[in-house]
Amino acid sequence: MKIPLDLNLRNYKSCAASIAALTAFALFACACAPEKPQMTRANPVPDGTVEPALWGKDFPDHYALWQKTAEAWPAGKSRYKKGSDKDRHPVDKLSEYPYLALLFKG
Repeated sequence: MKIPLDLNLRNYKSCAASIAALTAFALFACACAPEKPQMTRANPVPDGTVEPALWGKDFPDHYALWQKTAEAWPAGKSRYKKGSDKDRHPVDKLSEYPYLALLFKG
């Protein structure tokens, strides 16, 4: 049984196109792989160091936000905390919300 020439040529072309498409996809997938990020520090901090200024050299944004926590907030600025940091007078939450004792009792 003899296979017609045009049918054999058509299969060859479709096979070659499939191989070319798979090769292109493999090259595209390998070329688009992201590089692994490397963690580098400009100023290495020795182990066990707790001095914030040394850490601030490597992490300036975090250090600046941490320094802001030392500043006193004006009274009424926070909706979660009554009073202010300057007068250091704690406000009794139970006198304002007496049902909290019942809630926390379980």
